[in-house]
Amino acid sequence: MKAAILKNSKNCNSIKVSKSMALVLTTVLSYIIFSIPNSAFSAEILKLKTNIEVQKDVVTLGDIFENMSRYRSEAIFKSPALGRQGTVRIERLIEAAERYDFTFDTPLDLKKIKISRPARKIKAETIKAMILEKIQKENEYTKSTNLNHFKETKTKVTFNPPLKAIMVPLTFSGELKFKNFTYNKFRGTFQAIIQPKEANKRNFLEKLNGKTQTVVVHAVIKRGIKKGEIIHASDVELAEFSPRRVPRNAIQTKKQLIGMIASKRLRAGSIIRSSDIEIRKIIKKDQLVTLVLQKPGLSLKTQGKAITSASLNETITVMNIQSKRVIHGVVKGPGLVMVQTNNYEIKPLKTAQLN
Repeated sequence: MKAAILKNSKNCNSIKVSKSMALVLTTVLSYIIFSIPNSAFSAEILKLKTNIEVQKDVVTLGDIFENMSRYRSEAIFKSPALGRQGTVRIERLIEAAERYDFTFDTPLDLKKIKISRPARKIKAETIKAMILEKIQKENEYTKSTNLNHFKETKTKVTFNPPLKAIMVPLTFSGELKFKNFTYNKFRGTFQAIIQPKEANKRNFLEKLNGKTQTVVVHAVIKRGIKKGEIIHASDVELAEFSPRRVPRNAIQTKKQLIGMIASKRLRAGSIIRSSDIEIRKIIKKDQLVTLVLQKPGLSLKTQGKAITSASLNETITVMNIQSKRVIHGVVKGPGLVMVQTNNYEIKPLKTAQLN
């Protein structure tokens, strides 16, 4: 009986020793496990991307690191503005890596990385043309009758603040649409809200304010011209003026000025009135001219004397030197007059040519 009790006592001591050893081992193992850094359990050391481009408003871990599996869509920084480029210091990337329990391979000489956000550029000229087309449609039925005598009118648009290009995501087509447009025809002021065609109701809104002005296009003299001087094509250009500044008898087109003679001194940049110029006379009074009478199959030429002065294609009065008769003709060139009627007989001189 004693022997049995001693045996059971030994077994109990063995069990107590085993439990104590297990507790010790568990404590040691826990200490070892919690002493190991979390980074030791990372699957791999990640690498920075060499060319970082983003399209959204935020930069994610997946945008910056290669082979990112977990936390790929986690946003860590705000993206640069559309079409711009920004930089991020390496220290900030290290902080982000520690926050998500991973490490990455960093070149020793790398201090910061560049992040770009490519975009599509809508030029200011394109936006201006869109606004101008809208205004012209608004004015289509209310054009002032005071402008009817002008050959060419234009609508000028100015923006406040000055108009700039708009940047939109590359996924957008670049087409714009009006979200709102108001126009005061009497004051010439407008307010517009535009946005890309693909945008939703609240995204990428651009508010524009401005004023319109109607101008007329007129020919002006580029340089000072003396009285009696011929106006050539190189002397004329087009300029824009307020309708109020343009007199009723102003010359409007280049064609109306070229080849004319200044009847007084003309200043550079000045608006030219019809009284400021005169038609160039290519045949002057008392000048000897060649008279030409043409009939079917026959052309007769003889000499005449100009009784009046005339310009090209203008009617002139001449005297037939041979017959002393006064007749009328049309100036067709320097010293050349075409007789207008068949009622006059022109007897050719001996020197005249018979065709």
